[in-house]
Amino acid sequence: MWDNPTMSTSTVDSKKRIVLPNGRPGDVFDIQQQAEGRFILVRLEKPERAEGISRRACMEAMRKAPCDRR
Repeated sequence: MWDNPTMSTSTVDSKKRIVLPNGRPGDVFDIQQQAEGRFILVRLEKPERAEGISRRACMEAMRKAPCDRR
């Protein structure tokens, strides 16, 4: 019928918090200020967790280490 664009708006509360429509708890954003009153939020991806060393491998590495245990 006519062009009716949807606009997603949010309001900042007294503690300077804002709720994002597609935000999830724990999301981390990089905030960039482009100009006066214009901000860009970029969601940062969480890094993959590195696989840990097993207890057995850790103990073996400590036995082989050339350090004095005094």
